[in-house]
Amino acid sequence: MIASLAEKFRQLVSTLDASSDCARSELTLFPSGGEMIDVHRKDGRVFVLAFSPDRGFGVDELHVDDGFVDSYQFTFTEFSSAALKLQELVSPSNSPEERPSLKLSLVVVFTHDLDATRDFYSALGLEFQDEQHGGGPIHYSATVGGAVFEIYPMQNNASVGSLRLGFDVQSVDRTFQSLKVRHAKVVSEPRDSPWGRRAVVADPNGNRVELTQQS
Repeated sequence: MIASLAEKFRQLVSTLDASSDCARSELTLFPSGGEMIDVHRKDGRVFVLAFSPDRGFGVDELHVDDGFVDSYQFTFTEFSSAALKLQELVSPSNSPEERPSLKLSLVVVFTHDLDATRDFYSALGLEFQDEQHGGGPIHYSATVGGAVFEIYPMQNNASVGSLRLGFDVQSVDRTFQSLKVRHAKVVSEPRDSPWGRRAVVADPNGNRVELTQQS
């Protein structure tokens, strides 16, 4: 016998309540057919799994109790995937102090057109300086939030590799227009998304560059 969605939600609540990390879980059933589980962790953080017949499943950390909202960070079409994500978030490994430290330290872009590539990334606000290490080629170097960002000339027999970069910018629209006048290829026009306003362009080497503006 296949369990109903309501029964799956109840079983998930029982599983979560049996966890030593969970203080309590609350299941709410709505007349519209929607369902929601609020999970209160012992450290005070609250997570939610919400289902709407029109929107599917949403999972996120809960800050404002306003029911199902479009801005949930994780969305799914299947209950099993949403349940796994909720259990992952509730796990103590999701605590900031217990997550491994990770930061971007170096990005190297190899290009056949050094100056055009420097001009493209200068439009994002990077300030480059000429560098040359030992007998290596002259290249451009900048720093971004503590990370080293370098542009190197590509060897003639090398092919252009695939690279995707992401930058948080103050204004997606303003940065997008600045890149567009430099003939950047438009992959995705600026638009609002659950992760903030977003656009994607390609640099002179065909590498995709994602621009994100946090709300």
